[in-house]
Order: sequence, then structure tokens, then C-alpha cells
Amino acid sequence: MTLKHTLIALGLASLPVVASADGAIMSEPDYYMYETAQTAAIFYEADTQTETLVVSMTYQGTAKDFAWIIPTPGQPEVERGSRTLFTEISDLIYGDSDYGYYGYPTSGALEETAVDSGVTVVEEKQVDYYDVTVLEATSGQDLLTWLNDNGYSYPEEKQYILNDYVSAGWYFTAMKINAESVDKTVAEALHTGQAVPVQLTFTAANLVYPLRISAVTEDTTTYQTIDLYIFDDHKVEAGQFSENYGDWVKKDDITTLAHDTNGNPWVEPTEKKYFLTHLSASLTPAAMTDDVFPSDAEDNDATDYYSSNWDAEEIAQVILLTIVIALFIMGGVIISPIGWVMIAATVIRVKTKTAGWRAATHTLQWLTVLFTALISTLTVVAMWNDVFDDIAYEWNYSYDKSELGVAFGLVLGIFLVNVLLLAVPVIQSIVRWRRTRSS
Repeated sequence: MTLKHTLIALGLASLPVVASADGAIMSEPDYYMYETAQTAAIFYEADTQTETLVVSMTYQGTAKDFAWIIPTPGQPEVERGSRTLFTEISDLIYGDSDYGYYGYPTSGALEETAVDSGVTVVEEKQVDYYDVTVLEATSGQDLLTWLNDNGYSYPEEKQYILNDYVSAGWYFTAMKINAESVDKTVAEALHTGQAVPVQLTFTAANLVYPLRISAVTEDTTTYQTIDLYIFDDHKVEAGQFSENYGDWVKKDDITTLAHDTNGNPWVEPTEKKYFLTHLSASLTPAAMTDDVFPSDAEDNDATDYYSSNWDAEEIAQVILLTIVIALFIMGGVIISPIGWVMIAATVIRVKTKTAGWRAATHTLQWLTVLFTALISTLTVVAMWNDVFDDIAYEWNYSYDKSELGVAFGLVLGIFLVNVLLLAVPVIQSIVRWRRTRSS
């Protein structure tokens, strides 16, 4: 049975191939361009084997049009990516940054169109200012033939790369710029070498960053900077990449990083937190011989390369908030029914001379202590993931330490309340025991 695979391709004529860290870039003849930087955000859900890949490219050159091809192991849903995502990730790690973003809404898919030579156009759509065409091919040879017959300059000696991807069941996403969608503002952004990011969502048995197709280039010596921001259930590592940053990020902080045109979060996390790892490398296309499959690191220890430094003002702020919150909790307990019961039992036990009343109030004191300990335990368990994760989160890389003071205050307040309530019957018992011995 012949396997069919999908290629999302574009219709530019006679395009020389330029390497891309996430695929192959093609520019018009008589123009030159080369990629200088590649930034990608990857969100991977291991339970559903779903990967969301958002790619942003920076290039240099005079090419006024180019093709951008990205292979993926599963059929991708292609959407406009948001540059805000990379801005927010940058802010999350090392403070404020400023990235411009220009874009257009994503249009719906067009009707299917048949194409000869064993390749079928199954979908055409516009994503921002990109034209996207989905093709289905029967083999790597059919795909190569179609590309060259339609004016693509894909080198025949590199067909083995297509063969391997096709045999593995991979899909390919490629885009071209729709000239009618480019106004003056967008043209200026493109002139500076900033292309609008794209977002692809697909199924993948393992977390992957497509890299091997970048070997499809004649320039094998120019270094490209690759930055990967990976959200996974564990810290990850990759052979040729160094780790610049790593720590847990809460679910709510991930969903607010970016939104689509309808205001929906860029991803829908199912877990309460994910580990964000920043991997980077500077590679030549000759070194891009395999796709990147990040694997779990030995531990989930935070990497402090971008950690914020503590100054005297932040320390004072945390201490002050800790004391205020702790006193607030203690005061609240004192004026609560628990506090009034303990105060009443203590006063009666001191004033009464009846053994029965002393025993009853002593029992009531200990019941109050045990009840408070139970409530405190349930409270700590309930807020474990929120408050105690906040402590590690704010301590390691937050630039606003106010939440850390609140978290410390909650912990300290609960602890002091239990110590105070426990101390009352214990001290009274010790005092009464000493009086009994002395008499």
C-alpha cells in the first residue's frame, strides 16, 4: 500500500534554496538572503502527544519574496503566530523587552484543487500575509518532480532528505508572502528581516524540533543562532545545545503569554505547571544533520543564568509583607470563634476553683488546639501547589517579590497561630504543676 504524505508548499518560480534552522527558505532568482537567527517556542503535552511550535525567523538579504518550509511528524494546523509570545517569554526570564509585531488575520481555507503528476492540492489558505498550499504526494520522488516541474530549485542530490521524511510519515509546511497583503508598515518590517511568526500544532510521539532539512543548502559554513524555549513536564536537554535557563512556570502564566485573534490562549495546558527550558546553539547547516529530539535532563533543578538579583529594597519589602500578613492572620484567629473559645477556656481555668471546671476547660483548650491544627493542615494541603510553588517561582526568577512576602506571611502566620494556641494550655499546665509541687 502506497503511503501518501502532505506538503504545504508555495508557488514561486525558480527559487534557490537557503538553509533555515526550522526548514528550507527559498528566495527569488537574482536576489540573495540568508537566515541569521531562529527563535522557536515549543509547548508539548506528553499525555496527548500534541506539540505546538511557534517559529520566528530573522534574515538578511535583498530577497523580496521567499518560501519557508517546515517539516513536522504530524499534519499541522497552521495559524498566525504572535510576536507577543516571544516578548512575554523574554520578560518572564530576564525583564522587559521590546519586539514589534505586524500582522493580518488568518483567512479560511480555500477549495481543494487537483494537480497532475501524482501530487494533489488538498488545501489552500492565507495565514496572515502568507499564502499556504497543502499538497499530497505519493513518494519523495513524486514530490521532488512536482517541485522542479513547478519551478522550485530543490537539488536532486538532496532527495534522500525528502525520502526519509516521507518514509517516516512527516508533513511539510511552506509559505510565501501574499503581495496584496503587504502594506507600507509590513513592507518596512520585512525589509528589516523580521517575518511574522507562524504557529503549527500537530501530533508527535516525542518532542521534536525539525532541523535536518536545513542541510538543503549550498552554503554550509554560515553560522545560525537557534534559540528554543521549550515548555514540557520536565527539564530537557539536547546534544548540541546549551541550557541558558530553566525553571517551573505556572499554567496561568503560560496561557497569558499570547492570544489568538479571538482572545483565546495560544495553548490550553492541562497540568498545573510546566518546566521552561531555554536551549541555544550556533550551528552551520553542515552540522544540522539530524532533527532535534530534546530528552529529559537528570534533574529539574533551576538554572539561574537569568535569575534576578536581590537588593536591599526587595529584602525589606519581603520581610515587611511577611510580618504584616503573619500578624493579620494571627489577629484574625484571635477575634474568630476559635480565639474566643480559647480565651474563654483560659480565663475560666485560671479563675475557677472547681476541679470539674478546670478539667472541662483544659479539655476544651486541647480540642481547640487539635481543631486548629486540623484546619491548618487542610489549608496547607489545599494551597500547596499555589502558595508553595509561588515561593520557588518568585525566589528564582521573579522581578516582583511582593507575592513572595505574601506566601511567606501565610506560612509564618499559620505556624505562629498553632504555636500560640498550643503554648496556652501547655504553659498553664506547667504553672499549675509547679504550684502543686511547691504547696
